[in-house]
Formats: sequence, structure tokens, C-alpha cells
Amino acid sequence: MVAGYEVIGEVVEVGTQVKHLQKSDRVGVGWQRSACLECRDCLGGNENLCNQNQVLYHVRWGAFV
Repeated sequence: MVAGYEVIGEVVEVGTQVKHLQKSDRVGVGWQRSACLECRDCLGGNENLCNQNQVLYHVRWGAFV
């Protein structure tokens, strides 16, 4: 198990379908995961309020895995 969440890093590679990030961009991973990206909250830019979210440090080993 690797503890940790809410990490910040740098993009080192970008897939062909990724349009909003570039190599060397700074990015972060918050404490939640699995927002549906389709509900009213997600579409309004508030995916942190999505009912589908799961708390990262309870369902995964951590952001450094």
C-alpha cells in the first residue's frame, strides 16, 4: 500500500485524444474520483459535487500507486 492523495505533477506524455493538456503542464489529483461527467453538477463544472464520486483514499491505495 502506498499512502497519499491530492498530488501535483507534470504531464510527461499526452494521448492523441487529449486536447486540454500539453506536455509539461502542471496537473493535480484531488481527493475524489469517478465523477460521472454527465449530471447537472458535472456539466456545470462542479464535478466535486457529483453523487457518483468516491473518496480516493478509501477506495484506492493512494495517488502515488
